[in-house]
Amino acid sequence: MTGFRLGVDFGTSTTIAMLRRPDGRVQPLLFDGSPLLSSAVLLGPDGRLHTGRDAAHLARSAPERLEPNPKRRVDDTSVLLGDTEVGVRDLVASVLRRVATEAARVAGPVGGVTLTHPANWGTGRRAVLVEAARQAGFADVDLVAEPVAAATYLAATRGAELPAGACVVVYDLGAGTCDVTLLRRSAQGFEPVASDGLNDVGGLDVDATVVAFLEATYGTLWTSPATRRQLWDDVRSAKEMLSRASGTVVMIPALGKEVPLGREQLEGLARPVLRQTVSMTRALLTESAVPPSSVAGLFLVGGSSRIPLVATMLHEALGIVPVVAEQPELVVAEGSLYATGTPLTAAPPVSGAPASGPPTSAAAVSGPPAQQPPYGPPATQPPYGPPAPQPPYGYPQPVAAPQSPYGPAAPGSPAGGYDTGAYTTGIPASAIPDSTVAGGMRAAPMPVSATPYGPAPVSAVPGPVPGPVPRPAPPGGPAGPGWSPPPPATQRRGGAGIATAVVLVLLAVVVLGGGVGVYLLTRDNGKSGGPNGSTGSGAARQPGGPGRFQLTKLPQNVCGTLDTGAINGTYEELASDPTPSRNLNTFAGTASCTVTRMHRSGSTVATASVVSVATVYADLASGAAVAKQLLDSAKLNGPVTELPGVGEQAFTYVDKQQPAVLTVTFVGVESNLVLNITLVASPGGTGKSFTDAQIKDLQTRLADIGKASLPKTVSALG
Repeated sequence: MTGFRLGVDFGTSTTIAMLRRPDGRVQPLLFDGSPLLSSAVLLGPDGRLHTGRDAAHLARSAPERLEPNPKRRVDDTSVLLGDTEVGVRDLVASVLRRVATEAARVAGPVGGVTLTHPANWGTGRRAVLVEAARQAGFADVDLVAEPVAAATYLAATRGAELPAGACVVVYDLGAGTCDVTLLRRSAQGFEPVASDGLNDVGGLDVDATVVAFLEATYGTLWTSPATRRQLWDDVRSAKEMLSRASGTVVMIPALGKEVPLGREQLEGLARPVLRQTVSMTRALLTESAVPPSSVAGLFLVGGSSRIPLVATMLHEALGIVPVVAEQPELVVAEGSLYATGTPLTAAPPVSGAPASGPPTSAAAVSGPPAQQPPYGPPATQPPYGPPAPQPPYGYPQPVAAPQSPYGPAAPGSPAGGYDTGAYTTGIPASAIPDSTVAGGMRAAPMPVSATPYGPAPVSAVPGPVPGPVPRPAPPGGPAGPGWSPPPPATQRRGGAGIATAVVLVLLAVVVLGGGVGVYLLTRDNGKSGGPNGSTGSGAARQPGGPGRFQLTKLPQNVCGTLDTGAINGTYEELASDPTPSRNLNTFAGTASCTVTRMHRSGSTVATASVVSVATVYADLASGAAVAKQLLDSAKLNGPVTELPGVGEQAFTYVDKQQPAVLTVTFVGVESNLVLNITLVASPGGTGKSFTDAQIKDLQTRLADIGKASLPKTVSALG
């Protein structure tokens, strides 16, 4: 092997570059002291394109000149920065040129680069990457699909455990996207078997749910673009801290004070976002006819895979213990170097000290050498590179669990923490020995940290997010329409759990419409026929055309169409006035209403909240796609009860994810209208739960509510 070569993962929010030296060592390039280079690009008043921390700094006073996520604009010819049109290829080239400049400073001019890209990118998108790389000064350009690079890294570090014919799943959760790919290993490398992705679901969405929750609870959160950015940065920092502690605080600029945020709150808010990615992973395996038991490895990559709940939910759904690299952000870039060029021969351990010097932040302390993995002998010579890499900043060491000012750690946390921070609950301790360390990777229950580097990248959703109820746009780009969040639930005795559940219901609807709905429209929905893709009147029609209803005719107050008569006798007292909201955009119009009722028995109060969300989509295809996703998600929770003769399609199901409350959902479809009604009930009293008979009764009552409310909603739309 001769010369230097770069492996570059050009991501939605951050770009990672790994430099392979002639002796085989692979080291991360550092940008402003961090291996994470923000992908944001800002057009300065002088006409120069600024990247990374410089772009973030200048965006404080000129956010209209910033493109926070050039990768999302790859299908566009140009974007408007301020009053100037800039080509998308030029934006990408400016980021890659920054990489080339840093590489030249460290190793001299580097002409060869391997770029990674999502598995589902077509020829046109890949051509933009190649042209941008050549514009940035790279003469030798190779392309590798991101999941192939990640799987190759896995093979290079655990080659003996992945024989030819073995299947692996690469789950890549970044800031703005989630891609899941099933690959099969062959003698030549890895071959994708099936791939799926969500283009609008990632770590940013978790941040958005926290912002929405805070907005629903405290009202106005910021008063200027600068304080808006401050809030989003604080939310991101709080999210990372809650991987290590049971509680933290978030500074609310508009109030001038800090407010508490707990781990349980964060996990409750993040679960609806992450559930979509888990459902997609499970569906991918089902459609590929590959049972989870036949999967040799579930590999988590991408910065947002550090969230401990990700590994927990995947393990619960698939029964596979995920494997997380010590630094999952670096895996794809490093794996790209193993997937191209001449196979590496034995050499000093890869991922040595950073090529640009040590990071500015504290590094993890050095630890013991890698231990023997429990799932097979190590490879004597991995086919794609040198032996298992030593992480550049050492192995994490057990330390005393951090003491939080908000109380003890949540149940299930380990007795001792790790200096990398996060832990994952919900996975049997016996499944993962504490000593499991292999090739710089850990099984997911072992702690993984929030990014230990410098300032997090500036990242935002540019403009309104299409969906029934747009989420708040992060700073760094034009803000989208308001979230229209639910108001704070009235806190009553015994009602804390149900209040949280109602917020989660609304957030789940928001995320489903904004992320999954758009994603599904990119698939061949015509094959499914209708909302359920099977038989019946709903499936017989082919989605197409504008649909029967106009979204602009949604009432400002939809509460008049919600008929709760079926539960009024049991929950006889109205807890608060019905709460309506409405939001319209070009993709869909959404009107919602929340009604909370209660029943008193001595000192015990049982509550029931009914959340109705009526969504009129701009066309039949959009409505059919979202309805199908609702049905698919419902089937993952358990049996689905179909309601013949109610609209074009209707069904109910019970979600038992929240143990303290019961959640039952009704979905009704009529042309381009999707009516989603959710009943969230608490039995009242400490330690009480619903019996099977009570659950069945409440499901029947909600079906009656849906049957009565759907015709009223249709009538209100004219």
